[in-house]
Parts: sequence; structure tokens; C-alpha cells
Amino acid sequence: MGTSAHGFQYGRPTTRWTGPLDGGTRHPIDRLDRAKAPLEALQGIGLTLDLDRSREQTLHEQLASQIGGAVADGRLLPGLRLPSTRQLADALGVSRGVVADTYAELERDGLLTTRRGAGTFVRDARGRIEGRPTLQRHVGWLGQEPAASRAAGVSPRIDLRLRGGSFEPLPAEAWRQAWRAAAASLPPTYDDPHGDRGLREAIAGFVTRVRGVPCVMEDIVVTSGASDALRLLIQATLHSGVALAMEEPGYPGLRKIAETESVPIIDLPVDAAGADPVGLIRESRQPLVIHLTPSHQFPLGVELSEDRRATFLSWADEAGALIVENDYGGEFRFAQGALPPLASLDRRGWVCFVGTFSRLLAPGLRVGYLVATPPLAERVAGLKRELDDYASLPAQLAVAHLIRSGELERHLRRVRRLADYKRNRIKAALSPIEHVRISGLGGGLHALVEPMRGESATVLAERLLRDGVILEPLAQYYARDAPEDALLLDYSAVSLCDLEDGLNIIADALAG
Repeated sequence: MGTSAHGFQYGRPTTRWTGPLDGGTRHPIDRLDRAKAPLEALQGIGLTLDLDRSREQTLHEQLASQIGGAVADGRLLPGLRLPSTRQLADALGVSRGVVADTYAELERDGLLTTRRGAGTFVRDARGRIEGRPTLQRHVGWLGQEPAASRAAGVSPRIDLRLRGGSFEPLPAEAWRQAWRAAAASLPPTYDDPHGDRGLREAIAGFVTRVRGVPCVMEDIVVTSGASDALRLLIQATLHSGVALAMEEPGYPGLRKIAETESVPIIDLPVDAAGADPVGLIRESRQPLVIHLTPSHQFPLGVELSEDRRATFLSWADEAGALIVENDYGGEFRFAQGALPPLASLDRRGWVCFVGTFSRLLAPGLRVGYLVATPPLAERVAGLKRELDDYASLPAQLAVAHLIRSGELERHLRRVRRLADYKRNRIKAALSPIEHVRISGLGGGLHALVEPMRGESATVLAERLLRDGVILEPLAQYYARDAPEDALLLDYSAVSLCDLEDGLNIIADALAG
């Protein structure tokens, strides 16, 4: 229910609409059919949409041409809010996907812009330059479009999807001091592809203290986040035809990286004890690299058992394989007797430990790291040099200051307390519901919610989305046969108020 800068009102019924071209002349729309109101409003500013299924052009192409032409010639003024995809689709009698594809194409062309939670708007004319070329049709070199998001065209009020962001903002004064320190010591070069020496020394101390992984500065390579570290490791160690083993379900970003590099994938099934190495041992083609999330399996949230840790280490020793331990969110461990990182047990150099500051500080900072034996660290740094792939030096210097000053670990203690409070609220709200199982709260920053009867997780997620809460079905993280039995709830970036509201909505849906 809001009113755009040019008078479109959605939500409550309204009797008036103020046109943008006539100095505020009011046009009564009391008697308009509700479904046709968006078209009448657009006609009021000189745009008539005319779609004809008998034409050679598709409906999407016709609509993109008509709206795009109206933006280009000024009939649709900058800042004008367009009807939602659902409203315009209902008014035109077409599928919502036709309108969504049109808006997406015009946004790529720089004619429209989408503001989360506000809608789709005509882009400011300053964003368009006279004579700038516009792609007129789909072309092969753009390749296959990524799959549309389940929430396309929807702006949920409460976002509980995985990888939602950092947990709690660092105090502003701590940031100011960190950036001042970075500015005072910024060199006029790219610096070392391994990363800033001071940051690597600070990370070595942090990882040894906080995660119990013994290392020194020479073992550290700074990356632009954990995903960048995984990509570099794949490129530095594997080539087409040499297999990678990874958990199923597992991290989809890594699967995409491997597919892009033409690396075959061996799936490791995951159960209550974590990734199962039995299939790996029986596999005829042996992988050279294994990717694991032992502390809090992504996305099931289980911990890799002690026996299986020993089995993976023994197998890697015999096969000469590398284990990549992805310790995303590893600083957040709540269960009594939680096992230490796999890398802390490694004495023969078979484990590469990958970490990130994204969840603790800010994803946009793009600073992560890997801890490896010097030969592997040198291989990765050499690849970074060849690719001219350097992590942001100002960001590195700022993080180094935060670690050396003790601010990072003070912040970690604060957010651990907040995380513990949130997880207790989740248990209190959802655990009492019959036929619902909550798991994964022993570590990390997300939980698994399993409705043991009733609607499938996918149907339940769609219903919650209509109520303003977005969660992801576990099925989205399977590459093969996907079960329909659980929802993933990330509680990191959501405010306490929104978490409480979201839990109430989820509890009502689960109990209904």
C-alpha cells in the first residue's frame, strides 16, 4: 500500500490518481474495473499497451518494445513506479512470467530499476546516454540464463534465506578507526598476491587462537572471500577429467565452479554423522580433492563424526588427496563437546582450511583466507599473480587493524551472545510444535526445520512467502534426487523483532 512519486497507489482502494503530466489534475477512477486499473493509469499518461497473440513477435517482445519505447521517448517519466508484475499480468491477461521477463530485460537495458521492497521504476534519464546501443534480441554469446529465483517479483518483509549477510554490524567507531589505519598505511602497489604480510600474520594468530588450527604467516593466502578461495583451489589443483568429491547436498557455488572448469564431481551422501566416506572408498575413479564442511555441514547442519574424520584423513594419506575444509561460520559453535576443525588433526599436510570474515564483519568486504602447506600456498599465490587477482588492499589493511586491536574478537564475543539468544528463541518457538523437528542449532547460523507430516516443505515455503516470510526448501541444495521434507532458516542477518514475527508466522503455518 504506498503511493509513488507520480501517484500510483496500490493496496487500499482509492478514488483518485494524480497524473504526472498535467500539473496535478485529478482523474477519478472510482468506476474502473480493478483488474484494468493499471492499464487505465498508464493510458492516462499516453501509453497504450496492445498485445496481439497472432503476431510473429512473442508477447514478451511486444511488451518490452512498447514499454521500452515509451521510456525512451519520454512518455514514461523518470521515477515513475510501474504496476507490479502480478497487477500488469492480470490486467493484460498474460502470465506473470511475461511481465517479469519484460521488466528484467528493460532493467538490463538500463531503462528500469527495481528497488527491493518498493517496486519497479523508470530509471532516471541521466542513466541513459543518447546513442547508447541496446541489444535488440537474445544472442548465443550470453549463454543460458540463470534459473529464476523462487522469490522473483516478490518482496518479502522477513528474509530468512541462507547466506543472508553478516550477523551484527561492527560499531561505527571501530570501522572508522580501521579505515583511518588503512588509509595511513596504503602502499602505491598491488602488494603481495599472498596478501598483505601484516594481515597474514594477524590471521595466523586469529585462526590459531579462535579455531585451534596451528599455522604461521607463510601458510596464509588472502582471498576475496571463501568462494574465491574455493575457485582458486580448484584451478590450482584440478584439471578437466580429474574428479572432485563433495557433499550431497552441498554448496551449490562449488558445484558451479567445478562444472565451469569441466571437473567431474563425485557425490558424498550426508547423514546424521556427516559426509559418508564409504562410497568414496568404493569409487573406481579416485578424486584428487575432497570438499567438506565438518563443523556444520552445509546445508544440513550436522557435525562430521570423529570416526569419519579419521577415515577421511587416513584415506587422503593413502591416496595423496587434498581435503578442503570449508569452515564457513566456524567461529559459531554452541554444542557442548563440539569437535575441533579437521585441520587441527592434520599432521601430514592433507587439509587446506578455508575461512572468511563475511558473516562476522560484512559480505561486501570480500576478505577471506586459506591456510595451506607452503607449496600449495605458493601455487595458489602464483595463480593469483597470473590472473591479476588481488584482494582489496584497503580492506585487507582494515581487517588487519581490527584483528591486531582486539576489536574483531570483542565483536565475536558480542555476536556469539546474540546468536545464542536467537537460537534459543527458535527452539522455544518451534520445538514445542508436534510433528516438527528442529536441528542444526549446535553451530553455524542456520537451522533445519522439518515438518514430519502435512504439506511438503516446498508448498509450505510458498505459503509462507505469501505471508511475507521467505525460507528456502532443502530440496534446492540437492543436485540429484531431492527430498521435500525440510526448510532452511538462516537467523544471522534478521533483526530480533523480525525474527520474532517470522517465528510466529512459521509456527502458525506448521501447527495449522
